[in-house]
Amino acid sequence: MNNTVTQNTATAKKAGWYGVDITKTIVMTAGIVSAIFVWFFGFRPFLVNGISMYPSFNASFVAASESSSLIAGDYLIIDAFSYRFLEDPQRFDVIVAKSPIEPGKHLLKRIIGLPNEHIRLSDTTIEVTTADNTSFTLHEPYINQEQLPLYKNQTIQLGGDQYLILGDNRMNSLDSRVWGALTKDRIIGRVVLRLYPFDEAAVLPGNVDLYPSHVL
Repeated sequence: MNNTVTQNTATAKKAGWYGVDITKTIVMTAGIVSAIFVWFFGFRPFLVNGISMYPSFNASFVAASESSSLIAGDYLIIDAFSYRFLEDPQRFDVIVAKSPIEPGKHLLKRIIGLPNEHIRLSDTTIEVTTADNTSFTLHEPYINQEQLPLYKNQTIQLGGDQYLILGDNRMNSLDSRVWGALTKDRIIGRVVLRLYPFDEAAVLPGNVDLYPSHVL
């Protein structure tokens, strides 16, 4: 009788371990399949490194303390599919692009000018003339209003596949003001998710619709 109980207990434990192993296998497999699915359909992770998009996005930094701990920056997900097959980049989209001057480096910037537009930067304003000759002064509520940029007088005529991209932190951004227009083939994709910090998680972070004062 005791042998029977012992055998039944051992069998139950063994079955329990099998159940745990199967569950772990299913979870791991699901994770791997999900990762492949996300990558295949054009979604890429991106960790913010640099201050050119502050205050809209934050970079990693070392905290000034005895431990000198590293504080992680914004962890983003980039949609690299839509621009290739579904739609063209739009004004104010926050994008990740390949640097035109530093091979292998990726940039986080905001689209300001669209193909065939004429852009004029003067003092603290950006004036846009569209391809159909509609002109307006850009309103940019995402810029730190206490540190408004002072532009040099500069005009840029964009070609049929060119975009003007700038960092929100205009005082500390290397962008189209320095190296000119960016061609569409250098745009990797649009920022669609901020996963970290958890308390700032959002869909389409940096979207101008998040700013109630946004008016073209």
